[in-house]
Amino acid sequence: MAQIKQTQIDEKYLWIGGGIVVIILVIFVLGKMSNKKDGKDPSDANPNINPITVSTASGNIDWNPSAMVKKVHNNFAVNWFSSSDRCGTLQELANLQDIQLRAVAEGYEKVYGTTLRKVLNSSWISCWNVVSTDPHYTVIGRLDALQIP
Repeated sequence: MAQIKQTQIDEKYLWIGGGIVVIILVIFVLGKMSNKKDGKDPSDANPNINPITVSTASGNIDWNPSAMVKKVHNNFAVNWFSSSDRCGTLQELANLQDIQLRAVAEGYEKVYGTTLRKVLNSSWISCWNVVSTDPHYTVIGRLDALQIP
């Protein structure tokens, strides 16, 4: 019959091994908890902003800024590493009437808790931001002119 070789393990090695196991478990549990969706996180909120009346050449229309607010948030805050749609979004913002731009800025701050200016300025590259005719500078200039924070 085979004999089992007995070895002695020092108590300090047991404590070290147990401590390592506890640290690994804590890291695992904290990692799982951090992946839980925070109900207060507005990143995927659907803005519900009241429509405004906008005058056009063909008459007055009701325009809802919710879609533009969501588009700005998706292109500048959520997908911050991709600048593919930023330039188009900035062009759309630049083409808005003053009342529409104000409604988008107020709606963005109401839904996401930060200003439109801060979100636009925090992007690294929007449309290359090189020349003064860039839509980024156009929108920021209009925010300045309208005194929108």
